[in-house]
Amino acid sequence: MEAREILKTSVVTLRYHKQYKLVYLTWHSKGGLSLQAYKEPFEFLAERSDLPVLGILSDNRNQGIVGTQLRSWLQKVGTPKAVARGLKCYFAVIDGNVFKKYYINTIFKLLEGKGLELKAFQDFDEAERGIKTAVSKFL
Repeated sequence: MEAREILKTSVVTLRYHKQYKLVYLTWHSKGGLSLQAYKEPFEFLAERSDLPVLGILSDNRNQGIVGTQLRSWLQKVGTPKAVARGLKCYFAVIDGNVFKKYYINTIFKLLEGKGLELKAFQDFDEAERGIKTAVSKFL
């Protein structure tokens, strides 16, 4: 079963895998992100979609710059909404860039204690296998 596209914007594409209740969040913006552009995929999942989501696999290799205001929104608003709707796992794919590693580590520290399994990978296929295994515990 393949994942189907459920949202596409100028900076992100969301695909949904029904069997695993998994969202693939693929960023494709090299520049800075506005708060609205950053929030849109998370708000779509929390407020405009009735799809059950156990896991998000975020491919951050082509994600633009994420400022402190955006990280704060994710911690205080986006993640609590997602967890309330059933999110269990958030895995990220990053490149070897030191700034991306810092960003993901910062996000993961902000999200500690929210009840999520959090992991970062440099290899997409490894991340996909890992999150499918992780969400399978909740199916």
